[in-house]
Amino acid sequence: MDQTATMLDIGGPHGPSDARLVLVTAARIITQSGPDAEAMVLFGDHVLATGSAEEMSRLAPGAPRHDYGDATVVPGFNDAHQHLTMMAAQTSGLDLSAPQLDSPDALAAAITRHAASLPAGGWMVATRYDHVRSSAGQRLTRAELDAAVPDRPAILVHIGAHWGVANSRALAAAGLDDGSVAPAGGELGRDAAGRLDGFVSEQPLFDFVYPSLAAGEPIVPPTPVDELVPAILASAEKMLAAGITSVCDAMVGPRELQLLQRARDHGLPLRVNALLTFPHLPALTELGLRDGFGDEWLRIGGIKAFVDGAVAGRSCAVAEPFEGTDDTGILTTTAEQLQDLVGRATAAGTRLAVHANGERAIEMVLDALEQVAATGAPMLRHRIEHCSIVTPSIVGRMKRLDVIAVPFGSYAYFHGDKLLQWYGVDRLERMFAHRSLRDAGITVAGSSDYPCGPWEPLLGLQSCVTRRSATGRDVGPSQRLSVREALELYTVGSAASSGEDGVKGRLAPGFLADFTVLDGDLMTVDPDRIGAVRVRETWVGGVRRWAA
Repeated sequence: MDQTATMLDIGGPHGPSDARLVLVTAARIITQSGPDAEAMVLFGDHVLATGSAEEMSRLAPGAPRHDYGDATVVPGFNDAHQHLTMMAAQTSGLDLSAPQLDSPDALAAAITRHAASLPAGGWMVATRYDHVRSSAGQRLTRAELDAAVPDRPAILVHIGAHWGVANSRALAAAGLDDGSVAPAGGELGRDAAGRLDGFVSEQPLFDFVYPSLAAGEPIVPPTPVDELVPAILASAEKMLAAGITSVCDAMVGPRELQLLQRARDHGLPLRVNALLTFPHLPALTELGLRDGFGDEWLRIGGIKAFVDGAVAGRSCAVAEPFEGTDDTGILTTTAEQLQDLVGRATAAGTRLAVHANGERAIEMVLDALEQVAATGAPMLRHRIEHCSIVTPSIVGRMKRLDVIAVPFGSYAYFHGDKLLQWYGVDRLERMFAHRSLRDAGITVAGSSDYPCGPWEPLLGLQSCVTRRSATGRDVGPSQRLSVREALELYTVGSAASSGEDGVKGRLAPGFLADFTVLDGDLMTVDPDRIGAVRVRETWVGGVRRWAA
């Protein structure tokens, strides 16, 4: 039986007899390692074997059996880039992504109502603000936010997570006034008279709300770590309900790492690969640590760096201006700074995961990698996060450098209509270029970048397969994938992106017993309904962690 060639030695002369054996059967088990199967045998937290129901029943005749009938079993979904700790931190604020907040009046009313519910003098923090959906593309100003929240500091964080709007009290708390100069790699918006209009982009926003990237203590007082443990466990439960068994938290500093460790102490039920933000590389190096430190539940996956702005914030560094403008986005670092960081990370044996959306940003990353490679330094499999707009030249250079691409999975669906408006039909054929990258032999991972896009991987699969927006418009249809190829992004590809492709992403002998049970058959469902497929159960480490 080929499938059992690498079985663990668990039995005596008559074969396996350990009480830790479990038999799983279903109409289809997509193993991502050879043909689909009808059954698999688990041994503890690993897969022992896969094959036909008859073969697996003979292998483990007395094992408890979980028969899922006409369901489909797939390797557990692995979100290669999202923000689990940020999701937990945002639970105490106001989420502005609700569908009913589709007008300036509805938005202002929600902000005012939430602010009134807070303790006197406390901060009003709202996230996932989408100015396209709520105010026809016109972002709120400081004056409008002052009118809605006159008596306390308030800040709205855009859904792209790279810019926001602050009211006068918030600006004052940050020490910003009309004479202030934006820090390097950041922007402060101004009105026609030259006064600050409340717009804060990149580093000025990071200083407000992101502890791992703030130049000092964040301006908005962060919630104590112990108080966030229930929130991160609740967030993990939402991941499990979507069939997710592993995530990469792509923006972690000391506070966030402490939160993840505390959550693990309290039974964190899914696996986390943590990317430490670049200011913390010296500390990592000083301790002699590198990516891979940790275990199968919580590990350090590398260093996260930034080169440009956001796709959904229309601030990435593009080669040609956004449609109808002369704006080509923002670079948040210099070529010299990036090359220095690549050199230091490479010398430390730690992979980099560099946020780069536009062509100008991606080319800067590739330049730095090529320059360091030319010194003879042994190169790691670095990652380009988002890798949103490519050219044939970029694809070729990425292949030569063996770089891993981590594009957005669900953006064509979730942000598609605004992207068509901002980037145009032709450019969308080179955005989130899963087909071009995959066909070139580049490793491609699946990611949501939540809170910037929906976390549900099935919606990501639908987006990659159909390349249609929520309103049914084509968004770069030349980049469509088959269902199996899209599934590979969120399993095999994501495992490779964290250096765990030897233990994750497949249901094969010796791999972790992380899997998701889906109602119906992904191979035959209407592609426009993939996102509506129901998750029945989610297993992590051979244990059922969630059931519908």
